[in-house]
Amino acid sequence: MTYWLLSEFKPFAERQGLKLLKDDLRFIMHSIAKIPADKQRQALRGYVSIWKQHSDQNKGRYAANAFLRDMVE
Repeated sequence: MTYWLLSEFKPFAERQGLKLLKDDLRFIMHSIAKIPADKQRQALRGYVSIWKQHSDQNKGRYAANAFLRDMVE
């Protein structure tokens, strides 16, 4: 998963306008590991979609992280 996250997801998210921090990637990797493999891409697409609904990067980051937290709880 780590390879896929860094090699495919990070560039995809950045092309979508997300400014991912190292802490974001750490949180995503930790969270996504708790999601079944067949649902991980869907979860990451949701993450990007939620983030993009906000014009402010920090508000988008907060909402997207909350989305992932809800998925793993």
